[in-house]
Amino acid sequence: DLYKPLVVLTTHQLYRYWHYFDVLIIDEVDAFPFYGNTQLYQMAVASNRGSFVMMSATSFEGAPPKGFVKFTLNHRYHDHDLPVPRLIWLPDYLSLFYLYYSVKKCLCKDQLVMVFVPTVQDLYRLQLFFKQMQLSCEYVHSNSEDISQVLSRFRNKSNRVLLTTTLLERGVTFENVQVFVYRADHRVFSTSTLIQIAGRVGRKPNYPSGLVVFIGRHLSKEMKACRKHLRLKNALSA
Repeated sequence: DLYKPLVVLTTHQLYRYWHYFDVLIIDEVDAFPFYGNTQLYQMAVASNRGSFVMMSATSFEGAPPKGFVKFTLNHRYHDHDLPVPRLIWLPDYLSLFYLYYSVKKCLCKDQLVMVFVPTVQDLYRLQLFFKQMQLSCEYVHSNSEDISQVLSRFRNKSNRVLLTTTLLERGVTFENVQVFVYRADHRVFSTSTLIQIAGRVGRKPNYPSGLVVFIGRHLSKEMKACRKHLRLKNALSA
């Protein structure tokens, strides 16, 4: 039955509903496929007859869209500061060793580690390097066939190091996870993407803080903007 008091759906399914919802909430409006898609936005407007709420961890810059009022929450529900990334500048060959020793320290503390990379080729390269250093890890990307199994092993700590592309920049929560971004100066990592990645850390009240490290061959404006944004959020919530 498509017509219930509460409906959970993707934005593409909104074409089924004409002037139906009294309250329509769309999360992650800055993400694919909704962001910048005029047709999906028009479908959302057409399906709604009451309140329209758009949510994102990376808020609109400047004035909100016409007809909208902007509300900002600067603290998480557990009332702890947002983790602020460390920015590390290193040449590629040194960044691999820095990353390896940093991950090893986390594993000694029984922590989970996510390493974000810009390309699938970087996944293969990094996995090979870790294998040569006798460090066990797994990886996922958009074309991986066993994503759910890999994530399950990560959650239950059968594997404690997960390499990933921006596939997991949002929508996943792991307890006591530390995050590294390798080649964080790559054009794939926009400011909003880096904010979302940093947001994987400290999501649980029993582990409200953690390590976020951006490693690049130079400190990009996006890396600096992400750090500035999160520091501002913490200052506003003080």
